[in-house]
Amino acid sequence: MLNYYLKHIFFLVAVTAMVVSSPVAAQVTVGSITPVLVGSTGNFSIAGGMMISASTGEPMVSTLSNGNFILTQGFQQPSGNSTLTLNASIIYTNASCAGSNDGFANVTPMGGVGPYTFVWSSNLNDSITNNTIDSLSPGTYNVTVIDAGGLIINQTFSILDGTGICGLKAYSGLTPNNDGHNDLWIIDFIDLYQPNTVLIYNRWGSLVWKGNNYNNRDVVWNGNDQNGKALTDGTYFYVIEVKGGHMESWVELSH
Repeated sequence: MLNYYLKHIFFLVAVTAMVVSSPVAAQVTVGSITPVLVGSTGNFSIAGGMMISASTGEPMVSTLSNGNFILTQGFQQPSGNSTLTLNASIIYTNASCAGSNDGFANVTPMGGVGPYTFVWSSNLNDSITNNTIDSLSPGTYNVTVIDAGGLIINQTFSILDGTGICGLKAYSGLTPNNDGHNDLWIIDFIDLYQPNTVLIYNRWGSLVWKGNNYNNRDVVWNGNDQNGKALTDGTYFYVIEVKGGHMESWVELSH
């Protein structure tokens, strides 16, 4: 008779443990447990006549221990977070000179959940799906960032004409030591921009050399000032003026 009652007791406890889908608040009493918030995924185990199921990743807390088995209950974590937000930062560079198409843009998502999808302006190549784009001509562009959960953010930016002079290349180093290398400051393709004016300034903003109709031959800077005296080593700043534009940057002088 005792075995008969024990079997029915284990049957009732097993039935209680198997009702795992009812989302009721946790309530534990001696000898019984009410299942709470257990999802449909996960696994189950059978031991000593007891069947216990649990959700994947559910934190479990011991509530009753008796002999060789432990009854536990847990609280399933939410699958989403309603407080998630998505932002994006964008960096870009303008065209190097008027009318050129060498602008650049890069967008970096912040927040949300990856992977991210990038949709650039409709006037750009539809095949561009990453977060970087180049060969941009002056104009206004838009990029849309979409995260894996469907959050969306848009960024608009404008590429401007650069202040450089298309086609000109001025070197950033001058070493007038008469070794036949970099003794003169060469500006590639300057002969295509005549007339022109080249101005050299020191770090204090004082004009130290000026040349009209610079041509890399008889009008060319060799590291001297306007009076023919060698300038001290250091960083100098130049301005190249041509019809319709100008170009400015720096050059390092080292004898």
